[in-house]
Formats: sequence, C-alpha cells, structure tokens
Amino acid sequence: MTLAENFRCDSDKDEVFLGFTVSDLCNAIDEWADPEDWRAPICILVEDERLRIVEASIVYYTGCEVVSSHVSGQVGKSDTWQVAAAGYRMGPCGP
Repeated sequence: MTLAENFRCDSDKDEVFLGFTVSDLCNAIDEWADPEDWRAPICILVEDERLRIVEASIVYYTGCEVVSSHVSGQVGKSDTWQVAAAGYRMGPCGP
C-alpha cells in the first residue's frame, strides 16, 4: 500500500492550497515521502514539471519550508531540482 493510499487521497477533496487541490497534493506524497517514515527529513530529486506540486505537497503535509536548488538541465530534457525540507518531525508541526 502506498502512502497516498494510507492518507486516503479521495477525489472529492477539492480544497485548494497553493493552486493545487488537496487530492492532488495527497497523490504527490509518494514522490517525496519515505514509505518507512514519512515524517523524516526530505532530500529528493524532482523533475521540473513536478517541482511546484511536490513543494506544495511538502508544505501542506509537513508545515516545513522547502528549499529547492537547480541541479541540472540539458537541451530537450527536463531540468532536475534537489528539494530539501526538515520534515514533519523536525518542522513546526512535529513534537
């Protein structure tokens, strides 16, 4: 079972956060969260076309500031970004 399935990403979640529906943000969880510990610090690589939704999903679910740094880009290929955040446990929402 994926984290998105555990979080019950229902399509009827039409609340909008940073331009994305909560359902879309929930479905993006599997792109950034460690399946063994979704509250852990985050450091991942993301393709340019997914960057904004992944950043918004992290902020929505962890309350953390996200730092994104451009890593690479080639003609005809997507740019790659390193995305980092303290994670739920170490952020403002954690214990």
